[in-house]
Amino acid sequence: MVRVSENNDTTIAGRVHEVQQEYAAKQRRFFIGFALLEGLLMVPVIVVIFALQLVDRQIGVWILLGIAGIGGFVMAVLLVRLAKSREVALNQARGITPVL
Repeated sequence: MVRVSENNDTTIAGRVHEVQQEYAAKQRRFFIGFALLEGLLMVPVIVVIFALQLVDRQIGVWILLGIAGIGGFVMAVLLVRLAKSREVALNQARGITPVL
């Protein structure tokens, strides 16, 4: 019996597994990139507010909350977009064509 390697598996289960792995990697890269970008944005603001005291602390906290809120909203929108594209890719791997 010849065993087909996982990389060359052309069955539906093999294609679905490959798509799931691809999107899991995309999601990991997204979270790491987003965390790095958010950190690069938040650290200077924290330094300006708390270390250099160029902005009043009460106002600074609201600025940080605004940045975090906007960042959370953007992250949620991008995750929904990634989930939708993942679902489309899984349907294509399963051979399901969307009805327009």
